[in-house]
Amino acid sequence: MYSWIWNKLPGGKIAKTFIAIVLLTGLALFMFTIGFPAIEQYFNVDQTTITE
Repeated sequence: MYSWIWNKLPGGKIAKTFIAIVLLTGLALFMFTIGFPAIEQYFNVDQTTITE
């Protein structure tokens, strides 16, 4: 799968690397700003197991 994505990216090795980094950064930004907050209500993330 990863080789298929790599082969579909335009440009040479340096351009493909830059495009892949930009795409991964964009995906991470999307997930932390929109994706994870949207599914937060389905997970119990307010409870902690550490007590003082």
